[in-house]
Amino acid sequence: MDEHGFKHVIQVFQDLKQDSLKVVHKLAQQYTSWSKPDTYRSLLQACTSNKCSSNLKKLCKNKAESPFQEIEAQLYLTVANKRRKAQRVSSTFMRLTALKIFADCKRDNPDKWSGVSFNASSGWLRRFIARRNMKYRRRKSGKEHTVAKLLSAYVNFLANLRFKFIVPTEIAYEQDPLWGCFPPHLHYNFDQVPLPFVVEQEYTFTTDDDAHPHIKAPSEALQKRQFTMHLVTNAGVGEKAHGWVDLVCRGKGTRVHVAEKEMWDDRVSVEWQQNAWVDNNMMERLAHGFLWRKIEKHGEEAWAIAFCDNLKAHVNEQVQDIFGKGRVFLCFSPPNMTNIVQPIDAAIGQSLWIAIGHALGRWLMDGKNMMKWEAKMTAGEQRILVTQLVGESMDYIMAPDQDKLRI
Repeated sequence: MDEHGFKHVIQVFQDLKQDSLKVVHKLAQQYTSWSKPDTYRSLLQACTSNKCSSNLKKLCKNKAESPFQEIEAQLYLTVANKRRKAQRVSSTFMRLTALKIFADCKRDNPDKWSGVSFNASSGWLRRFIARRNMKYRRRKSGKEHTVAKLLSAYVNFLANLRFKFIVPTEIAYEQDPLWGCFPPHLHYNFDQVPLPFVVEQEYTFTTDDDAHPHIKAPSEALQKRQFTMHLVTNAGVGEKAHGWVDLVCRGKGTRVHVAEKEMWDDRVSVEWQQNAWVDNNMMERLAHGFLWRKIEKHGEEAWAIAFCDNLKAHVNEQVQDIFGKGRVFLCFSPPNMTNIVQPIDAAIGQSLWIAIGHALGRWLMDGKNMMKWEAKMTAGEQRILVTQLVGESMDYIMAPDQDKLRI
């Protein structure tokens, strides 16, 4: 049946009941090509039959049922069990699992399955997904637990922290009547924020005879983490505000020229780690830098409290010892709550990202910079640019008129 014949079938169904018309539309959507004459012949016969509606429903029922219902039932249970454990289910997993179930059924019941052929084809998988009303979804961003579930536990954490530790503690040389020994400008938070460096080079203008365009420029590697921003900020406002960024770069840093280091932004401290991660050794170096900046701002005798998550590098005994000797009390947030209660995760980290994007946009307004951006930038040029963007953006975030971005 050609396209004209199929349109004629649809026209015939205009005189039928609405439920029958829905059945035809559902069947028609399952066959998008014009290479299935048997299907359209069945539709036409059902259309001209005296019991048109019943024939259509029977035809639809026959199309919906699968000859492998036993296999599909076991497969669906397997998929449901994996999802209850929050494990990923792919199309490859479902096809391989279906073949395994079929092999087990053929071994256990050879009389029933000896003459049956089952290949777990893509078409069968598509129909199985439709029959079971399964969805293909992207992983939900954020943590697994909601704010409502964690609120009571966090309120208890704050109550114990304030009334059992901060107020009665007498380790500081001064006591604030409201804040105890830790006024807001001595409340610090630190956490890590990943920072990729991406030069978008997937599309290009080219000539008409260029059938297979190739772009020789970095793309895939730069979509991965190239830097990690170790972000530190306090709760002070105005002149008491204090914060900085330590930039952890990917690599060893052994072949970096002195001329490049002189061009790095002085407002950003540059460190090196093989994967741009904050591991135990890196955190020890960052802890010493924290103490140096704390002493420079508040003096050597002042005590401070620093909030952080339960990262392995944070809870390291050597790191805790460094902070303790430097008069910094580490307070670890309850598990599964850092995205909600940690200011760096909840606010300032995203604000810094946005500020870096705006700074990059202003940098690209220069024609020479735009040409450099669209060409191939060396690793040294990338590091120099990133330190400048991060330093400029952090100064903007820490400005007195931007307290709302941090508090």
